[in-house]
Amino acid sequence: MNLFQTQTIGTSPQINNRKGLLYSGALSFIFLMFFPNIDIIDFGDTGSSIKMYHFYGIFVLLLLPIEKRNIHPPLTAVLFFVSALLIAILNGQRFGFDGRIVTLLYSLVFFYYFFCFACAASYEKVLFFLQNTTLLLYAAVFIKSILLWNELQIGYMADIYCFFPGGKNIESTWIALFLSFFIRKKAAIFLMLSLYAMTIALLYESRTSQLLVVIIAILYGAHRCNPRIMYGFFILGVIGMTMLLLSVDYDAITTIAKAYGVGRFSNIGDGDGFAKRVMMWGLALPHIQNEWLFGNGIGNIIPLIRPESELNIFENNLHNIYIQLLAELGIIPLIMFVCFILYVMHIYFTRRTHLPELALFIFGYAVAGVVQFTGFEILFWAVVGLYSGFKLKRSAFSEATLEGENRGC
Repeated sequence: MNLFQTQTIGTSPQINNRKGLLYSGALSFIFLMFFPNIDIIDFGDTGSSIKMYHFYGIFVLLLLPIEKRNIHPPLTAVLFFVSALLIAILNGQRFGFDGRIVTLLYSLVFFYYFFCFACAASYEKVLFFLQNTTLLLYAAVFIKSILLWNELQIGYMADIYCFFPGGKNIESTWIALFLSFFIRKKAAIFLMLSLYAMTIALLYESRTSQLLVVIIAILYGAHRCNPRIMYGFFILGVIGMTMLLLSVDYDAITTIAKAYGVGRFSNIGDGDGFAKRVMMWGLALPHIQNEWLFGNGIGNIIPLIRPESELNIFENNLHNIYIQLLAELGIIPLIMFVCFILYVMHIYFTRRTHLPELALFIFGYAVAGVVQFTGFEILFWAVVGLYSGFKLKRSAFSEATLEGENRGC
């Protein structure tokens, strides 16, 4: 049995209540993109809250198909959730339970829900829906930025409302990731959307988002296999960098860099957020060495390192998916997660026509995960569910075609 591929039995996945699943799935994705940050009940200083998707997740759970055939998610994703949940429960007995285990459970629910949704849907129609929902989100963020323009002038520390939990940096990162849904659009459309995403990244002063936009733009050119497009993006990049360098007053470089949101690159390691992240990773290392097999318990690594730090640690995670998984859940979930990511990347780079939009989204998330995210973002696992479900359908179609050809022989 292949650990990485979605397993199929027969010729095609079959699912009941197809129409209801399609409508509820579309509504679910809108909720995840626009309302993940809305608190229903806030527990104050504890940092915990009950969000809208917690209630909606129960509704989604009730809509999951009861009668299903030929539906088998990819084994690496299943093993990731099984190992993560079992280890989280066992560690809860040892170190105490943390509310993040609920997020892990909801990630599993939405992963399987959108996996079933993909088995019942058309990839082209779902992609069209994702693109239009993304454009709607872009418009909402644009209007919000205009309304909160004065607050944004404060700089990186500006505290403004964001659609996604985690602040401006996380929101601009999601905006950059959503560019992947347009990887097969015409160059003019993709360039316009890339410029928008880069503008938001600069305005929000997010280094991660700026790098993601550049990476996705490069992969867009590579995906098109058109040297002229790659050359065009290269020339635009050279022109842009030249204009930036020529426009800089080097006597006031700090002010100008701050105004354009690029100054934070020159401050890496100079007491900024990145330096604090490196410090947290170093403090987590001894705890990883002590509990490398099963981890220190989900949600426990920050409370463990906070007393050891010379700086105030206000974060609730290590800002690194891979170190976070290893520190809290041990090496087994980390291996399963990395194996799944590597398999998706192998498919993307060897067969660029195989669900490229969703694969590139997963790749971008994995790249951004080096400096942020926790690995349990529900929106990410919803996209993974879509990717797995559509891959199952394509695998079943290939098997049916091959079987027909063999019978013809």
